[in-house]
Amino acid sequence: MKTLASQRGFSLINIMVTVLVFALGLLALSAVYSRLVGAQTQSQNLMRMAPWGNSFWGVVQANPAVLTTMANTYTSANVSAAPAPLQNWLTQILVTAPLALPNGSVTIQTGPDAASGSSCSTTTGCSVTLTISWAQNADPNTSGAAITRSQVFYYQFGL
Repeated sequence: MKTLASQRGFSLINIMVTVLVFALGLLALSAVYSRLVGAQTQSQNLMRMAPWGNSFWGVVQANPAVLTTMANTYTSANVSAAPAPLQNWLTQILVTAPLALPNGSVTIQTGPDAASGSSCSTTTGCSVTLTISWAQNADPNTSGAAITRSQVFYYQFGL
């Protein structure tokens, strides 16, 4: 018969330390996972910007009369106030789920023609600055405040 001193196995302390180390590892993995999901969402939003910028360019080129009336800041609440040619484009960005930007806004500014200095019109063209902004997931390092991201496009329409 064997005595207790000669028996081999794990003590309760060994098992508790192992469980503690395993739990800390899982917590670290969950923190990394939550950051990766936020980064993936950010990347998806940024990847959508170039096609939206290109489609804006196409809408304005197809409808040059919109140049004189499009300057404004648009949100999901006032898409219907936009000129008719821009409404479908704005709806895709600001309203239509699941692709709509969270708390998104589109600011369109028109300025004088870079070459001639003429004001924006359907005969002379003008410079246009398009800014698309949205609220990104809250950053746990900034007390949960949402981060505002934006993408700016510059166009020169010379008609």
